[in-house]
Amino acid sequence: MINASSGRSLATTERLPESVLTGKFDFGFALALMSKDCRIGGSLMKEHFPAATLLPEVVRLAQECEAKTPNGDYTEACKLFEERANNNL
Repeated sequence: MINASSGRSLATTERLPESVLTGKFDFGFALALMSKDCRIGGSLMKEHFPAATLLPEVVRLAQECEAKTPNGDYTEACKLFEERANNNL
């Protein structure tokens, strides 16, 4: 459904099927680097758009993922969302 609509992206056509759904979590981009990039973006948003709410939450989630898996691949962030989904059943 996502790939048949405007949600289609490299993440949904490549990363999810190849690195997440297979359980490999091995795309090759460090979670720590993603977290750093999110923090940089979050700092800019805080400075220029202090009322923004989405990116600060993304920064918080990225840092939480990094704390759980400091040397992990960025695709491992999906594990946190899966864990939360299972806890809300």
